[in-house]
Amino acid sequence: MIAIFTHNPTAGENGLAMVHMDITFKAESLFGSPVTVTTTIGKIGNRSLEVVQRAWQNGVLTAVGKATLVSFNAATRQSQPITDEQREQLNMHLDTADAEQPPG
Repeated sequence: MIAIFTHNPTAGENGLAMVHMDITFKAESLFGSPVTVTTTIGKIGNRSLEVVQRAWQNGVLTAVGKATLVSFNAATRQSQPITDEQREQLNMHLDTADAEQPPG
C-alpha cells in the first residue's frame, strides 16, 4: 500500500503519516500456533484513510486493528489530498463482509 503513495519511503518522498491506532482484542492468541494477518482499507477520506488489520489463529479472530493514515507531503510537512489515482487503487482493497470470515 505504501507504494500507492511513494516509491521510496526512505528517500524522504511524500508518503503516509500514522495519526491514530486502535486495537481490539477479541480472543486470546496462543504461543506456538501460526497467526494470519489480513489487511483491508476501511474508510477513505479526502486526505486520510483507515487501514483495517485482522489477526486470525486456528480460524478464530483474535484481534482487529485500525489505523488512520494521512497522505503527507514531505516538503511542506503538511497533509495533502488523496489523488483520484490513489483512491482508485485503494478502492480495490476495500473492507467487505468477506473480510469478517476466516482467511483460507
